Amino acid sequence: MLNKKTILKVWGQDPSVENLGKVDVNIMLPEGKIPMEIYCDGERLKDLFLAPHAILLVPFNSEKQEDIIHTYSVSLMLLQYCEKLLGKPIVWSWNREGANLPLVLYPYYDEDINAYYVKEDRAVQLCKYGLPPNKKYACRSFDIVAHETAHVIYDALQPGWHDLKTDLEAGAIKEAFCDLCAVFLFLSQPILCDYILSVTGNDLMKKSVLSTIGEEFYKSRLRDINVLVNYNKVNKARKYEFAIVFSGGTFEVLSNYFRHSLKESKIENQSALLMETSRDIAQLLLTTIANGKEAKPTMALLITKMIGFAKENAKPVLAEIISESFRKRGVI
Repeated sequence: MLNKKTILKVWGQDPSVENLGKVDVNIMLPEGKIPMEIYCDGERLKDLFLAPHAILLVPFNSEKQEDIIHTYSVSLMLLQYCEKLLGKPIVWSWNREGANLPLVLYPYYDEDINAYYVKEDRAVQLCKYGLPPNKKYACRSFDIVAHETAHVIYDALQPGWHDLKTDLEAGAIKEAFCDLCAVFLFLSQPILCDYILSVTGNDLMKKSVLSTIGEEFYKSRLRDINVLVNYNKVNKARKYEFAIVFSGGTFEVLSNYFRHSLKESKIENQSALLMETSRDIAQLLLTTIANGKEAKPTMALLITKMIGFAKENAKPVLAEIISESFRKRGVI
């Protein structure tokens, strides 16, 4: 049960986005056992945010404490966000037979320009690379922590789909889902919605940190999902490029649906409207993934179901926007 809301400070994106920096985010303090813990310098920290405690106290210096707070907060925020949209708890895939083992977050796992979800170890491993004073930490990236946590959530919802190691389309869908979760979580916070509207002038298709994943890595970013990639022309062996067919199409849906909502909605607060628009699309995607019964997913299958769910929920305009975006990309 969620008990008390508190405010914690996390990186709005990562240290490279200087005009955003650290921001205050809202997070709920759970009453019961939290299904994740963090491992740092040989110590395993669990139930860090249990109510009624509103402040995280750990035996580390201020920099490590800030990294722990950021990593734990973003991961927990995404779990809570997805559970709220689905209306039910999310059970990690390794606990499906009744076990109660936590996800373990490693903020300083190894020297590498990468981050991983390792199912066998129940772990999200966030790496670091470079030399001081220019050392980079994946654990300080809002996107990367959210993306890797989304892998765990996807595995919890569809372990069979997650484990399709050789299916190129299933792999692309999984990566697209994780990138989109980072976008949706960003837009779940009023202060971040305020920021993105200020830099885009309400046009989400304008290039911004919203669509770029991992700004600090590889000098500029890992990838930008605000790109038109056609299903029939993309090199499907390049997983992340293939993924942008789905993530880019969904990002365009978000932009176009928000533009429509600005004209039609009675909500005057534009940030609140953006949060609602994003939440509608996130819920549609999560519901579609969670209810999949097929042995393996395809983009056409998921988009067709999302269109159907939108119509069932009296959102015909959203259904048409989805259809238009993915017809353009050759998916349906």
